[in-house]
Amino acid sequence: MIRLVLRSLRRHLTQGRVLFLFTVVGVALGVASVTAIQTLNQGALQAFDGSVRAVSGQAQLSVLGTSRSFAETHLVTVLADPAVAAAWPLVRLDAVIEGRGSGDSSGNTTFVDLVGADLLAPVRWPVEREETPQDPFAAVLEAILQPGWLALTPDFAAEQGLCVGDTLRLA
Repeated sequence: MIRLVLRSLRRHLTQGRVLFLFTVVGVALGVASVTAIQTLNQGALQAFDGSVRAVSGQAQLSVLGTSRSFAETHLVTVLADPAVAAAWPLVRLDAVIEGRGSGDSSGNTTFVDLVGADLLAPVRWPVEREETPQDPFAAVLEAILQPGWLALTPDFAAEQGLCVGDTLRLA
C-alpha cells in the first residue's frame, strides 16, 4: 500500500510540479492564517478580560436579587460572613433622559446606565482620601447631601450641554 502511495506521489511530482507546489503553498498559507487568527483572537480576549477586571475589580462573588428590589437584610447577611472581606451595595438601572434626544429634531434617544451606591452603608469604600488645604471632598459631600444628585462624566456632560446645577429628568 505504501509503495502505491509513493508511486502515485512520484507521478504527480513529475507530471505537475507547479500544481503540487501550489498545493503545498496553499496548505501552508491556510495553516499560517488559522494560527494568526487564533493568536489575534486570544490577544483580543485577554485585553478584554484585562479591561473588565480593571473596571470591575476582582469580585469573586456577586449577589443578585430575583426582582427589581434587594432586601437590605441580604447585605447584612453577606457582611456577617467571615469569608467576605468587603461588600459594596450597588444598584444598576437603564434610563432615558427625558427631553433630550427623543423629542428633538435629531430623533435620537439618550440612554444612560445608572449605577447607584449606598454611600451611607456600613462598609469601607475602596477610595483613599487625600488631605489637602482645599478639601476636594467638600464639594462631593455637599452634592451627596442634596437629594436626587447625579454625577456625570465630563465628556457626557459636555456632549449634552450640561453644567453643574442643571436638572435632568430620567424615565
